[in-house]
Amino acid sequence: MDELPVAAWQLRDRRVWSFTTNQVTHLTVQHDGSTRRLVRGSAADWKFAEGSTGILSSTLALEETIYRLGELRATVWVNRGEGKRQLYGFTENGDKLVIELRIGEKTQLLTLEFGGKLPTVILTRWL
Repeated sequence: MDELPVAAWQLRDRRVWSFTTNQVTHLTVQHDGSTRRLVRGSAADWKFAEGSTGILSSTLALEETIYRLGELRATVWVNRGEGKRQLYGFTENGDKLVIELRIGEKTQLLTLEFGGKLPTVILTRWL
C-alpha cells in the first residue's frame, strides 16, 4: 500500500522526451563550472564548437548517448517546483545538458539538469 501513488503527478507517463539523433544539431555540457559546446554534422560527425575545447575520443559513443537520451524515461517522478529544487540538490550553476534540436524550420532546446543524490527516505519508498 505504501508504494501506491499518492498524487496525480506520480501517474504521469515516464517518457521525458522523444527525438532522433538526426534532429540534434548541438549539445552543450555544463559540468564543474565549465561549459563545452559540441556541433553534430550531417554524417554523425561531432566536433567542438568554436571557443570550446576538450578531447572527443569516440564520436560513436557520443552518438549512442544522444540516441539513448532521445528515448529517456524517468524511473520515478518526484514533486517539482522552485521550492523543491534545493531538496533534490539542484543548484543555480549545477551540471546540465542542453540539447538543441532542428525540427523542420524550428529550433527546440531541451535541458536536462542534474541534482544531488536523493535522500535515503525517498529512495527506499520507491525501491
